Amino acid sequence: MSRTDTDMHVNWMLRNILSFLEGEANEKNIVFTTAFEETLPTITTDGAQVQQLLLAVVEDTLAAIGADGRVDFITFSTPARVHIQIADSSPGVTSARMNKLWQPAPVDGGAGREARSGLSVYGAVVYRLGGRISVQDRPQGGMLFTLSLPVRG
Repeated sequence: MSRTDTDMHVNWMLRNILSFLEGEANEKNIVFTTAFEETLPTITTDGAQVQQLLLAVVEDTLAAIGADGRVDFITFSTPARVHIQIADSSPGVTSARMNKLWQPAPVDGGAGREARSGLSVYGAVVYRLGGRISVQDRPQGGMLFTLSLPVRG
């Protein structure tokens, strides 16, 4: 698969994704909050793949929450990377199931829902872009995804 690298503004892309999914979130009584570093540098990467990745992560997050929840979107930078964190109020997963999140098989999200089934795909895309992805259970409940992408692809 060939890459088409362009300059990309992560905050702008996230705002567009959140605007696109706002109606679905409102129907489910899920609140979006943002804490964006407004001086976030522009990154050079395959913007279409990043957009698809972020949209899929947010859609998976909404499915995992179900209804009546919250998703926090945080961006910040370090000298060579831009970081995107997505923290949600989903039920999370047990530590026994955490390792299974990265396997290609779907993970049961409870009540017959499949949730977080794309993590192995997400990891492959992020790796191709020179980035990193991590996920962890939060002590207060929910999950924290961190995507880190190089400023220059």
